[in-house]
Amino acid sequence: MFTLSEIIRLAERDHPGLLPNLRRGSTVFVGSDYGGQHEGADFQVLSFLFADLETCGEWESIRQGFRASILRNSRRISYKKLSAAHKQRTILPLLMAANTIPGIIISILIDRRIDSLFMDSGKLPKNHPDFAPYAHWKRGALENCFALSIL
Repeated sequence: MFTLSEIIRLAERDHPGLLPNLRRGSTVFVGSDYGGQHEGADFQVLSFLFADLETCGEWESIRQGFRASILRNSRRISYKKLSAAHKQRTILPLLMAANTIPGIIISILIDRRIDSLFMDSGKLPKNHPDFAPYAHWKRGALENCFALSIL
């Protein structure tokens, strides 16, 4: 995490204003998405969006228009099967709309061959007394929660 922090610091130093200042707003929205849990995935993907909620008005307006004109009847769009023609027509407008969100998105890819981000070797020991409150959690969910806590 130190390396990631240093990369961000250097990028901001070399390109002032590259990143939005999320300290100005009174409410920071945090959203997350997780991918790669399915069999055969080479990587697990943890994505986190941090945005100043008060400055998301343009996004909200575009989002509502997008849903009304393209995703009618509460339909959803996913990145699965992007080869479908209707998804190819909608993905660029969706990404352009998302680009109006004044925030930062961080995606972390984790090689699925790694047992744990928090152990030198092996899996997270759920039977350890420190993890007793989480003994009923799936190991992957616990790892994801810990990963979020270090961001």
